[in-house]
Amino acid sequence: MSTTSQDKPSIKVGVVGFGMSARVFHCPLIASNSNYELAAVVERHGEKSKSKYPQVQVVRSIDDLLDMADIELVVVTTPNDTHEDQLKSGITPNDAEYGKDKPSQFGTIDSEIYPGVHARGTVTTADGDYPAYYNNVASAIRGDAELAVTADQAADVIRIIELAKQSSVEHRSFRF
Repeated sequence: MSTTSQDKPSIKVGVVGFGMSARVFHCPLIASNSNYELAAVVERHGEKSKSKYPQVQVVRSIDDLLDMADIELVVVTTPNDTHEDQLKSGITPNDAEYGKDKPSQFGTIDSEIYPGVHARGTVTTADGDYPAYYNNVASAIRGDAELAVTADQAADVIRIIELAKQSSVEHRSFRF
């Protein structure tokens, strides 16, 4: 079993998918953080992850990954248009502009707060800090800290995004 610099066991991570975001962002961050051990990768075909991470166990489905008793954290990698375009252009997670949306990509809001009272404006994207996020998750798994973003908060954000998309399509407001 691997250990961190504080002699605590590293957290065994399974990654779902080995597309661009996993290859150039999630896996390198996980592999370079002593709190984690990249233990398994789900790849439906082939074993591309083994060329860079020979220690990983390649499994063919998320069910196979979830059946692995030693996996403590699962990272599901999904494409993000902004990140993918930036990675293709040579911008990496270590670059200051990585993950930042261009002002042309900012959304707008037009909501009736009270009858006749509208809130209108541009919605900018807050900058994230993925290394701090992964460190917080490791601390929370070990019981050393509370999660900075709880599951309920994440679910609320997903619901808000879904309502915003539905509002855009239907041109009406929804209550949250």
